[in-house]
Amino acid sequence: MRQREEIIAREELLKNIRQAMIVAKDNPFEGEDLNVNPFKNNEDIPELIFAQELMAAGGKFVFCENTNDLHTQFHALASQKNWNRFRSGCDHVKEFLALDNDLIVDSEQSTGEEICITRCEYLAARTGSVVMSTSICNDPHLWSFCSVHVVIASTDQVVDGLSSAYKKLKERYTENYPSVVSVITGPSRTTDIENQLAIGAHGPVELYVFLIDVES
Repeated sequence: MRQREEIIAREELLKNIRQAMIVAKDNPFEGEDLNVNPFKNNEDIPELIFAQELMAAGGKFVFCENTNDLHTQFHALASQKNWNRFRSGCDHVKEFLALDNDLIVDSEQSTGEEICITRCEYLAARTGSVVMSTSICNDPHLWSFCSVHVVIASTDQVVDGLSSAYKKLKERYTENYPSVVSVITGPSRTTDIENQLAIGAHGPVELYVFLIDVES
């Protein structure tokens, strides 16, 4: 009986599609300017919008006045959280944060429980998203399969939305466009398992963004 109902519903849907293809209708959007930005202008500064949206998505935001403040806040958090194993595929991150060599784990030693530290391409304020690429970090598995992802960025990397980020990527990489571009919005989450929300099922349980003020 249920199979028969599904067949009838499918036939009804196909009938409506065929009818719509036969009967021509006027375009209700004729004359509309499709190049107009559909988003409402927000007078708040992009950094503030990004912080609000990131935290709304479950991420954690740390504002740093300068690089010295970054070092202080990062190492204080690492001590508080007892972070003692790190991975990074980005150039100069280890030196930038003054991490000891014995704290850095390579791919062969990795258990997936390390703290991944990366830079990023851009931060999209409207969605609180981090835009990553293999040009910044050559191993996408680093930020996909770690327990905690720490992103180091600066205020000049904040853009209004993802469309602006993609446009800037095309301008920046006119020839050698990154093989992988990823958008990260908060910690990994899924409802694939019995429709129950699970955090960290397919990626990091926590996402931290340290934003350095380059105008300080």
